Amino acid sequence: MKKRGLILSVILAIAGCLYIGKTDVFAENGATNQRVTINQLTPEYCNVGGKITVNIYHQAQLEKLTSITHGDTYSGNTSLDTVSTKHVYQLEGDNLKNFVGSDGILKLYNTSEMMTLQMVQSAAEYWNTLAGTKIVEIVRTQAESDETIRDSDTNGIMVNGKITYPLGGQTYNGEGILFYPNHWHLDETTLPDAFKNNWKEATLIHEIGHALGIPHLGGGADGANAIRDNVLGTEFMSSWAVGVHGSPLENINGVKSSKIDAAALAMAGLTWEKPKKLASWLFSEEDTCVVYNNGNIASSVPYGVELDFKGNYIQAKQIVDQYLLMGEKNYNVYRVTDDVLENHHFERVSNYTTTKNLNINNKIIHVIGYYPSTKGNPYYRVEVENQEYVINSAVFVDKVRI
Repeated sequence: MKKRGLILSVILAIAGCLYIGKTDVFAENGATNQRVTINQLTPEYCNVGGKITVNIYHQAQLEKLTSITHGDTYSGNTSLDTVSTKHVYQLEGDNLKNFVGSDGILKLYNTSEMMTLQMVQSAAEYWNTLAGTKIVEIVRTQAESDETIRDSDTNGIMVNGKITYPLGGQTYNGEGILFYPNHWHLDETTLPDAFKNNWKEATLIHEIGHALGIPHLGGGADGANAIRDNVLGTEFMSSWAVGVHGSPLENINGVKSSKIDAAALAMAGLTWEKPKKLASWLFSEEDTCVVYNNGNIASSVPYGVELDFKGNYIQAKQIVDQYLLMGEKNYNVYRVTDDVLENHHFERVSNYTTTKNLNINNKIIHVIGYYPSTKGNPYYRVEVENQEYVINSAVFVDKVRI
């Protein structure tokens, strides 16, 4: 019993400085640093001056995002308040960088033995589900990647004149995302295997979060209050642990996202080389979350493609082949692709035109697909002059027979 208690004490000490190290520093103000290495083939990026892209959200929505990320003593990050006040994304005045490629997707190559391929694929799925679209992809070759995930045999790391032993880190010096197997002691404990797996996965999700441009979310102007004060919480972008003294009981159920994570991700997406609207469900589905638990991911994020700002999502397509009469009311028409729909991305589909613009009201239309909706009427996929569109079924006089 003494040995187990000693080991758990060591783990708790490590958890208190979880993710700290030379890897959690941010580059100076300015545009992209063009230096690349084999482990970081995409250079770190931010807009000049840390400016966000301002035409994606309304000011009121930016203010809502910052009110969420402001947090409290041990959650959130008050530096992010400047997203709505100054339209900059910074950490205590320094620009927050990311490694997301010009296509708006963070492509990761994994060589780590500690973080298995299944674990990194789950971490990618976790972030993609939270974002509502694909933003992380695990690629097969290093040449395809933005960054490499790998193990390091480095021992203590000097930070602010002190030796620390981080579990993992996002680097900004070309080393990629690093994990330190010799700093982990979970396998020496009697913690359940599920707890050990979740702890590792929380660390992995955390470091990918940094690569996406998200800072620590543990309270204060740098988001590190919880880390400095050895406070364990439920925030995976802070200090997360399970099954040890001081760790929240909620963590027994897995690694659960919060609306702070979603709001910070939405902000980060505004700073990428290809900015994206992410987690837009947050404005209508605040209690939505993603949970990783021992290899399984559960989510209450709306499933499908968002068609408007009211939280209306169309879901997986069913193929049909019917000819239906359209009514006279004017409805929005959306142009979509199978890549968005069939891969279950949540990327918002822009309004293309209306039924009256297409001159299809009061006509017989070829319906080739049926999409259930999370709210209201289903949507139909139609073919008009060799072009395909998606339209609310309410405009049709007849209904699809499933």
